[in-house]
Amino acid sequence: MTGGEARAMRAIAALMAAAAALTLAGCGGQRPPLETITVPLPANVEAEKAPEAPPLPVLEPVPPELVTASRAEDLWHLRSALNVAALICDPKVHTGLIPAYNRLLREHKSLLTAAVQTELDQFRKVDGKKWQAMYDTHMTKLYNTYSLTQQRDKFCVRSADTASLAADLTDEALSAQATAMIFRINMAGDIK
Repeated sequence: MTGGEARAMRAIAALMAAAAALTLAGCGGQRPPLETITVPLPANVEAEKAPEAPPLPVLEPVPPELVTASRAEDLWHLRSALNVAALICDPKVHTGLIPAYNRLLREHKSLLTAAVQTELDQFRKVDGKKWQAMYDTHMTKLYNTYSLTQQRDKFCVRSADTASLAADLTDEALSAQATAMIFRINMAGDIK
């Protein structure tokens, strides 16, 4: 056997070994997918039902520290929202709203007077000459926002509940809770 023949024989042997290795590699790697076979239960056996998970509680967003520029303004906007609610919500449905709103005005007269004064002072600081027009425009927009809510039913329900709660609070408690109250009324009315 010559050198060339020996090389040819080695090349053929290497090719045959590679072909055998490839053939073996293709045989063992993949298995056919398993099928799921559903077997009916016998008639005398009841299927166990998985217990239903209790519904997740609906969590309300946490109110911000302030909705407006100050606590006093939040309180005054709360009074404004409740005023609009007393005007637009059906008194036959929300029977306690108007009496609660009137009680709120009586019980917290001095607190509300201080709140509006703080808001008026804020407008005077911005422009001493045009403050009244600016304040009037601000309040008109605020009242329009509440009166034009597309979520009137939710707005009225939340406002009625809030008016009743607010009227029964002390001045200190109302002042502390006004931001959360106006935030929740705004959420109910989808007011941004």
